[in-house]
Amino acid sequence: FAKNQGSATYSKTTLLSCLVSERHNISNPCTMFPVTASVISLLFIFLPFMSCYAFESANKNAYVTIRHHELSPSCLFLSDGGDPFEELMKRAAEMSEENKSGASAREKFEVPNGIGFGSLAWGDVDRGFMPTRSSFYQGVSTTSGLNSMDSFDVNDLEDAYLTLLRGGISFADTCESYGAKMRNRKLSSEHLIGRIRSSCLGREKGIGQPILSNKFVPKLMSRSFDAFDVRAGSDAVLRACRASADRMEVGVIDLYQLSAPTYLYAGGRTALIAGLAGCVQSGLCRRVGVSNMNAKKVQHFYDRLRDDHGIRLATNQVSLSLVNRKVIFDGTVDYCEKMGVTVVAHTPLAGGLASGLYTEANPTGGDRTARLDKFNMKDLRKFAPIHEALDVVCDMCDRRVKKELRAKMKQAKDLAERNPRKFQKPKDKVINDVTPAQVSINWVRAKGAVPIPGIKNKQDANELLDCLRFELTDDEVAMLDRAADIVDGYRRRYP
Repeated sequence: FAKNQGSATYSKTTLLSCLVSERHNISNPCTMFPVTASVISLLFIFLPFMSCYAFESANKNAYVTIRHHELSPSCLFLSDGGDPFEELMKRAAEMSEENKSGASAREKFEVPNGIGFGSLAWGDVDRGFMPTRSSFYQGVSTTSGLNSMDSFDVNDLEDAYLTLLRGGISFADTCESYGAKMRNRKLSSEHLIGRIRSSCLGREKGIGQPILSNKFVPKLMSRSFDAFDVRAGSDAVLRACRASADRMEVGVIDLYQLSAPTYLYAGGRTALIAGLAGCVQSGLCRRVGVSNMNAKKVQHFYDRLRDDHGIRLATNQVSLSLVNRKVIFDGTVDYCEKMGVTVVAHTPLAGGLASGLYTEANPTGGDRTARLDKFNMKDLRKFAPIHEALDVVCDMCDRRVKKELRAKMKQAKDLAERNPRKFQKPKDKVINDVTPAQVSINWVRAKGAVPIPGIKNKQDANELLDCLRFELTDDEVAMLDRAADIVDGYRRRYP
């Protein structure tokens, strides 16, 4: 919403826009918003013909965005019958305070339960997405589990989304380039997240709000951009952030990151930093982060954002898995932990190499139709010590988890038998096996990072939720580390 140099003084037009963009759920149509009928009529006449309408303040750092799908006649009424301007002033002040407290005044960015999920495959037909699923494709793939190549559609994604939010995993990561080929059909990753989120908000009670993360691609031109979008300078970052928020059907993105550490961007690092800061100051996003940067580059962005703009760097998204531990040994993870920057680990399963799906004994991942050259036998043989250690630790965790869960179930049954009126006897539940993929994900968590494996269906979501049942012990982490030392030799290169 519009604000002028942090001032809490708002005009009637600005307050109307605050009311519209916040999408009030109005139940009492008796109290009309005190604005002339002519203004209301003009809004309803011209708004359907506009994709986005913005109020720009004099300093060009504040704006209001009103999307046509967020305006309804009910927005012009208040539910409590009170004075509308007093209500709006109160809400505007709260929103202003939230925006001003932004990234600079927040503590370290925390992800609930320390796990999120990625949407790289959402909308990508090359990764199994089916815009319209036909009966021919159902059940074709013989693989299953995280990093499998099963086909999936919008209904599968919605089931997975709801399963994760109900289970306590709410951090969702996407990028403007994910599924960009389907953008014209509004089936890109951003569109799908916005569509599913909006659909679930109206009919699902009791689930929390997702924490949405998006990324800016710092390139001059790309096929993933909107038509005629040539990017240069800091304004392009704000323009892209606003477009991503529109596609995701949100007013504010929780976390906005750079997708790459390239310094070939037109305008350089200074423009990128100013653009990220402008997104926070303008209220387009709450926090900003970077991706794939080492400790030195993270330090530069951290210092410039803090010293020049008073904004805190929230995250650094890097590649981290059992088969790729470079960021642990080159000091990136240690520096981020020291400065309070949350490390987000994309590809925590390394495309299946760290999940136990592809091994020397199973080079196709169990799919008879898969290409034999996805991972050559030389690489699979190289990672054999990690796969063997994963199997051993997996068995150890499986026995421990099942023992603990059976003990809890027995205790609950004993309580129910002693106090049948107070406690209900629990039903016997099937205890799922611990999988190598869950062990690999929890190894990433043990290293202080937030893993975001790709999720495509409800089965993937349930397997990811089962990671919350247990944590690796120090001995189990050490066993996996020793196996990884044999493979990568990072400990010798970074003494």
